[in-house]
Amino acid sequence: MKKQLITTFALLALCPAFGRAETIVQAFHAMFTAVPQQLQTVSPYTVGTTDFVTYTCSGTGTQFGMYNSLISVCLKNSTGAMVTSPAINDLDSIYFMYDPLNTSTYTNEYKEIKVYISENNEDWTEVSVRQVNKGASSVKFPSTGNYFVKFRNPTSSPVYLLGIHYTTNPTPVSSCNCLRVVSE
Repeated sequence: MKKQLITTFALLALCPAFGRAETIVQAFHAMFTAVPQQLQTVSPYTVGTTDFVTYTCSGTGTQFGMYNSLISVCLKNSTGAMVTSPAINDLDSIYFMYDPLNTSTYTNEYKEIKVYISENNEDWTEVSVRQVNKGASSVKFPSTGNYFVKFRNPTSSPVYLLGIHYTTNPTPVSSCNCLRVVSE
């Protein structure tokens, strides 16, 4: 019995496909100013490319730009302002930071950002956003999956997306290229 338990724990420890949740941080300003540069944009700054994903902006005034001395995705003054990511494998949840500064009254207030997911980039489902604090919110997806993600500004005042943390959680595969230990 003791040998079987040791063997089981050894197999679990040696199998890399078992339980490896990972968080990928996309902090736009830090990535843009890094050497070498990790966020690439080209005029008209509606596409931002990283090693992880390529972001596509759409809607009037939506682009990568400078706001309060920080590079962000500027979702400006348009109810159609949005930024979309390609499909991200095994996506479990996201945490995102934004600047909620209201430029008309200069008060720091919560700004609503809508988040949608899609498995095919055509049929979008709105997911529930939970405000963590001013300037940060999170989304836990209904299940881990391969999702396109869309952020949309539903208001007529600007919102500036500063960065996104993607948490992926690959499901363990039933067959793993682990060493097989046979006790005699």
